[in-house]
Amino acid sequence: MNNLFEEIINLVYEFCDQRTSFQFSLSNKYIYHSSLKKGFARYISYNAHVPRCTYETFLKRFHRHQNSLQTCIMENLNNASLWLPKWVEKVYFMNCKIDQEINPSQNTATEILYISSQCYESEIKINWDKFPKLREITVIGYQIDFEIAKKKCKYLKKMFRRSLLT
Repeated sequence: MNNLFEEIINLVYEFCDQRTSFQFSLSNKYIYHSSLKKGFARYISYNAHVPRCTYETFLKRFHRHQNSLQTCIMENLNNASLWLPKWVEKVYFMNCKIDQEINPSQNTATEILYISSQCYESEIKINWDKFPKLREITVIGYQIDFEIAKKKCKYLKKMFRRSLLT
């Protein structure tokens, strides 16, 4: 019976936004303990320029909700892929300097990858073998060769690249 109740709780979380999920997790003791096991957050972000949110705090939140996270936004970091604890379904590197190859330690479940920078016009390298489920990629401010991606990522349908200098 307890497993059935946990499945119902998880189903309710599927229909909640982040704020409602948090409020729901506090609604009673059993739901709270159930949410501690799996987590309830759908997205998380870390901005290196916001001093009140340290990377340590971000890591604690990430690991608490790692089973429910779908989106991760990393902002204002050098080589943001190295700071990412786990690749999730949607990954956004906003205003990040990428000067090392994006090469996760294992295959990812990432379907959407967004990389932007406002001040670097260099080539970005990605190990496409590690992104077998990639459906969409957007790159702003960097040079990138999508030819290899087209061959290696069989689900890749949307590719967008915009240079800020041209």
